[in-house]
Amino acid sequence: MKAHGYVKKQVTPTGLYEMSEVTFSGSSTSIRQIAQFLLAAADEMDRRGLQFSHTHIGEQFSDWNERWPDIIVARASRD
Repeated sequence: MKAHGYVKKQVTPTGLYEMSEVTFSGSSTSIRQIAQFLLAAADEMDRRGLQFSHTHIGEQFSDWNERWPDIIVARASRD
C-alpha cells in the first residue's frame, strides 16, 4: 500500500504539508481497511467530542504493515 499526493502548502516548519490531492494505491483489502478506519474514526470523534484529538490506523488494525504509510485522523480546529 502506498500513498501519494500533491502538496498545497507547508503547514509547519518541521515538514507537515496540506495536500491538494491524496491517492491510495493498494489491494482491495488495504483500501477496505482504510475505509473502515475512517468510519470508525468518525464514530469515535462523535462519541468523544472535544476529547478526541487523533487516532492512527495501526491502533485499529494490528496487521497494518509497518512499511505502509501511517494514516492518522485528527480533529480539525473547525469542521
